[in-house]
Amino acid sequence: MSFGRPYILKTDGCIHDGWLLIRDENNLFNKHFLCYYLGLDEVYKEFEAMAMGGVVRNLNCEMVRNLQIPLPPLDIQQQLVDELNGYQRIIDGARAVVEEYKPIIPKNVEGELKTLEEIASFRPSKEFDEHAVNQMQRNIKLVKYKKFGKELILFEHLNAPNVKPMIETTSASSFPTERNTPIQKTFIQQFDAAGNALQNVYLSAKDYILSLGDDVTENTLKFYVAFKKVKNIACVEIYQSKILVNLSVDPKSVELKKDFTRDMTNIGHYGTGNLQVTLKSIEDFEKAKSLIDRAYNEG
Repeated sequence: MSFGRPYILKTDGCIHDGWLLIRDENNLFNKHFLCYYLGLDEVYKEFEAMAMGGVVRNLNCEMVRNLQIPLPPLDIQQQLVDELNGYQRIIDGARAVVEEYKPIIPKNVEGELKTLEEIASFRPSKEFDEHAVNQMQRNIKLVKYKKFGKELILFEHLNAPNVKPMIETTSASSFPTERNTPIQKTFIQQFDAAGNALQNVYLSAKDYILSLGDDVTENTLKFYVAFKKVKNIACVEIYQSKILVNLSVDPKSVELKKDFTRDMTNIGHYGTGNLQVTLKSIEDFEKAKSLIDRAYNEG
């Protein structure tokens, strides 16, 4: 028997002085209800707190006599006992199943040992990720990283998003518009409408930006083209008479020149980059190279 735990004795006899005997002389409680209640963990902890002694802990009549218990009517006590007995039968049944369980499958299954490589094909998830990104036609870059010790980490681009240019083929009459409301042209349409000289300026700038490093990629969006590493370094718009290049360079660090450089901080524009450079000729592009270099190195 264990300290503080109640039992219902189903036999006549004498008890040792280490026991406390509880009798229902006034027919006030159901003995099974009382046994369940006295067996609660909360009650056991209360007994532990009251117990005296070092190695052997003891309770006495005075301690147990002062324990307060809820005492519903006898019929309610019986209902609670019946429900708890039902739960106990389920627990006992489950325990019996576990104790008597004997596996049908032998513990030691013999067979030829093979590696996974011999019985299955393996393909890295990178292949599926790249295919999924290209199918989605979204500007999503996949990046792999590798740690070297505690201080260095290497980031590697796994893909250059293959996003198709967005070309407007819908005629002006396809959608109802207000009279005299201009329809904004896409980048491709603007490029086609620009003269050969300005197209050559754009192509020279494009080739130069892409030549800065293998980590630079081109992404043609609806109204501009973004050149980026991890982040955009240059966002380019083209019009009939000029090319606008928004660079990721702090305008405060540059001596601004009228009709060539402009601070676009807090001014709405396509893409990112607060330093706007206007290109109208190859000469303008040559002057802008140092700023483009800065955008690449600082980006």
